[in-house]
Amino acid sequence: GQLRVGAARLPLTSIDGADQVDAAEIAALRGPGADARIFTALRPWSCRDGVLVRLADESDPHPAWLFSSRHPGRVVETLAATMVD
Repeated sequence: GQLRVGAARLPLTSIDGADQVDAAEIAALRGPGADARIFTALRPWSCRDGVLVRLADESDPHPAWLFSSRHPGRVVETLAATMVD
């Protein structure tokens, strides 16, 4: 149980939710007024869409992870399946 993005690892128990985001939403999340604490791993040259993962672990310095994905819908569905109560 962990989410891997590049070399970064996140226990699935730390995830509070996930949303698919498009290029415009990614730009807004990274633009003026952005939360600099959000962990980002973006590869806009290979894919424009991504995933925003909200964290439930208040001890983590990052309130969320934002990363690009070729299949963001599948990532969100998979994460949602792991968060079943």
